[in-house]
Amino acid sequence: MLHVPDAAAAADEEARLPVILAQFPQPAGASVDSSHAMSGVVDDPTNPGLDLFVSQVGADGATPVNPDQLVVTAEVEAKGARYPAFTAREQVSVSGAGSTRHASFDPAQLGNSTVVFTVTGAGGKTASYSLDYYASEQATPTSRFLLTSSDASTSIAAGDGHLFVADDEHELIRLYDPETTGVPVAEFSAGAEIGGEVDYESSARTGNLVFWLGSLGNSRKGEVEPSRHQVLQTRISGSGANARLTPVGMYANLRKDLVDWDQANGDRYGFGAGTAVGKTPNGPDAFNAEAAEFAPNGTTLYLGFRTPLVGGKAGGDALIVPVTNIVQLTGGSATKAKFGPPIELDLGGHSIREIRKNKANEYLILSADTTVNDAFPVTEAQRQKLWYWNGDPKSAPQQLSTELPQELNPTGASVGQWEGIGEVPDNLAAGQQIRLLMDQGYVALYQPSYQDEWVERYPVYTDFQAAFLEGQQKDILQSRLRKSRTDLVTLPGGLGVSAEASGPLVFAEQKPGATSEPQQVTLVNTGTKPLAVGDIAVTDTDGVAANDFEIDETTAGNTTVAVGQSYTVVVRFVPKRPMTTSSAELVIASNVDGGHTRVALTGSSSVAQFVQTPSPVVDTASPKVGDRLTASVPDWTPAAEFTYEWLRAGQPIAGATDVSYLARVEDIGHRLAVRVTGTADRYAPTPAVSEMTEAVAANPVATSTTLRVSGSGTKRTLAATVTEGFPGKISFMAGGRTLAVADVDPVTGTATSAMVFTPGSSPSLTAVFTPQDTRLASGSTSAAVRVPIAKTMKAATATVAVKAVKGKKLTVSLSVPGVSKQLLDTRLKVVIAGLEGVRSTRTITIRNGRPVSFALGSKAKVGARARVTVTLPASTFSSSTTTYTVKQRVKKTSVRVK
Repeated sequence: MLHVPDAAAAADEEARLPVILAQFPQPAGASVDSSHAMSGVVDDPTNPGLDLFVSQVGADGATPVNPDQLVVTAEVEAKGARYPAFTAREQVSVSGAGSTRHASFDPAQLGNSTVVFTVTGAGGKTASYSLDYYASEQATPTSRFLLTSSDASTSIAAGDGHLFVADDEHELIRLYDPETTGVPVAEFSAGAEIGGEVDYESSARTGNLVFWLGSLGNSRKGEVEPSRHQVLQTRISGSGANARLTPVGMYANLRKDLVDWDQANGDRYGFGAGTAVGKTPNGPDAFNAEAAEFAPNGTTLYLGFRTPLVGGKAGGDALIVPVTNIVQLTGGSATKAKFGPPIELDLGGHSIREIRKNKANEYLILSADTTVNDAFPVTEAQRQKLWYWNGDPKSAPQQLSTELPQELNPTGASVGQWEGIGEVPDNLAAGQQIRLLMDQGYVALYQPSYQDEWVERYPVYTDFQAAFLEGQQKDILQSRLRKSRTDLVTLPGGLGVSAEASGPLVFAEQKPGATSEPQQVTLVNTGTKPLAVGDIAVTDTDGVAANDFEIDETTAGNTTVAVGQSYTVVVRFVPKRPMTTSSAELVIASNVDGGHTRVALTGSSSVAQFVQTPSPVVDTASPKVGDRLTASVPDWTPAAEFTYEWLRAGQPIAGATDVSYLARVEDIGHRLAVRVTGTADRYAPTPAVSEMTEAVAANPVATSTTLRVSGSGTKRTLAATVTEGFPGKISFMAGGRTLAVADVDPVTGTATSAMVFTPGSSPSLTAVFTPQDTRLASGSTSAAVRVPIAKTMKAATATVAVKAVKGKKLTVSLSVPGVSKQLLDTRLKVVIAGLEGVRSTRTITIRNGRPVSFALGSKAKVGARARVTVTLPASTFSSSTTTYTVKQRVKKTSVRVK
């Protein structure tokens, strides 16, 4: 695009003035940026230049002046109070001849200057053009900047080193040569159908199809914007600078499908809450997808989430949700997304910012801490990391030792984040370089950081507002001032190779010159590739300790260990020096990251041995339980101090470390001995063991048992006490029958039992003690205690009945409800009145409750009425358990003689 300075709008009479025009680098098909502003980077050899077109006509107004006669010069001028980008005129140069000249820029520092280009023609006449030039700080020697894109978020390799780059603030996809700082080669539409910010955050390619995905999350204000939910399918044609993108299709409901899927599976990841109105996309419980790549099968899309983390809390695993029909969704042959089992990856509490794979299905994962939201500074734990993965959901990613360069232009509370990975080599290997893309939309590149060291670099510019262009990049109107950083990182060795070794090895104290028992180090291949084990050696820091360890020659390395298999290294301790602790490292060379696996080795040596070490003597040869055994040790040469350890059947007895020992029940049947260990300064601790005693015999204690009965009526408490208080059980007996069994209280030596006896009974009770361990105590039985139990007293009411029977007889009967007839033995008094010649008073006897009949006599007249009174005196009737009391009962009745 040609930019004509206003001063070049020449009138006819000024037609012989020279003309100078500027043409800025411009991507094919891009809209025109009419500003006269340009930017570069300090110490960047690839800064874009500017073409200048110059011309002049002669006095006749028609004949051109030979353009080789025109001289073009450049001057740098201060722009008001702004800190200058150039400190010398030579930092802007003009080259070339003829009508086209080229301006190059080598800014010296962060700042803003006006560059004035002047063309001097025939007759000394001049014309000028002024350029507003901004310079940002360089990050690293390999850093390059993508001009016009400040929020680069994802990229797709276009071939020949070129990248298609998406910006989360713009709908267009830009094609760049990332090896140079400059504007895009071309710009393309991905075919977004929903108006608004697409918020590109991820992309993926399979074959010649490329998918561009919005973040699927809410805006930073928590607003739901459907434009962010789009998945756009495009097709690549050509390669390198000639690559082109053509829109193919679109799907707008992936976010809704993900929420429905999550809720159908128990709301496992909280997608519903993460997408609610008002919920921002930041934090471990939010919702934002920022990575995409195809699975090894080439058809399933791995969708990686910046948020949420698994569990919705900081420190959770990172989440990938496989979309199995993404091609059909964007192609229009499917109407709802299908998902595979979710993949949860341990990335050390980080979430996923990008995933990329190569033809060998080796994946690189770019991770970041969800608690960092463009904040500066970041802690070491929060720094972004790069991971190697084989794409298998069952395999754990391997954190690489590659240190990702940080944002070196932080301002205020903003810092750029690496969000894209460029082309991945077909086979990943140590030393290969990977290009990363940084989103710097929230970074103010044209002003110093507010950090102290930056202020010190610009001490006279304390008024930042006047001296620098403030504000975050995404708000800058001039497109050529907006930029995103790319940089190269170098891959370490050991990609896909991981090993874990057992250890450390600690060897017991040993005599100098003696060889220890072997110990093993097991090296396990925990990676996804074969482990190539090289040389194995022992190293030290003092120059001598390594000589005290030997590696078995049969396990000296130079082998290959398959995935999941192990290799064993055998090490022995052979101290050469007396009374020394040797510390060294076993170094196993392999193809792991770093090239070695190290295991600490430690051993110590003794020096002198005792000359005479007679065995200790135990004073009791035939011990019984309860005997105290005491050890004595004859003199050693030289004199020693001793510790004691008593042995049962050759094994140490826990806690038995005194000079004497009390034989216990546990010792019965076992032989005892004592082991002493003699120590002295500069002498190795030396053990000695006594002769064993005979087997320990039991020594039971005779016991006696007493029985006490308390209580009244039928309820009694039985308490038995055993002398010596040995543990065991008491059986309460009566007539050879066990009434109850109770444990002896270990404190009181007493066992009790509450019982209810039958009224009227008189049991003879005994208590029988059975010891818990007959080796400790003997059993015993108490003296018998007889306990008479009173009968139960109950009141009862008697009923007397009288009736006449044929033959001039009367029958009298007695009944007492609740009392058995067999108990009813008593006499009744019968008084008869109203019959002449009949005895008026008589006594009858009731036995077993049977009625009694008696004759009235021959003088009684049939049909005569007799008045009968029957009297039962107050009486008692007794069963074996109960005594019934009956009050006096008088029955008066009238009967007719039959």
